Amino acid sequence: MSEKSTKALTSKERKQELLTTALGKVGVLCVGVTDYLPTAGFPKLKKCANDAMQVQLAFRETPHLFGNTE
Repeated sequence: MSEKSTKALTSKERKQELLTTALGKVGVLCVGVTDYLPTAGFPKLKKCANDAMQVQLAFRETPHLFGNTE
């Protein structure tokens, strides 16, 4: 457990501390490709970059995904 813990932890706090310590820092790479080379044969996509940003935001804002461990 963390050395900064000086008080007794609740069961929920202890579980959170153990999960954070056991899993370590989470890195998320989100890629959204909207433009392809004309020779690729794919049309320009409108939502991919935005979808990638939304996935990144979900990992940062959802505590149990541990994506905001700076």
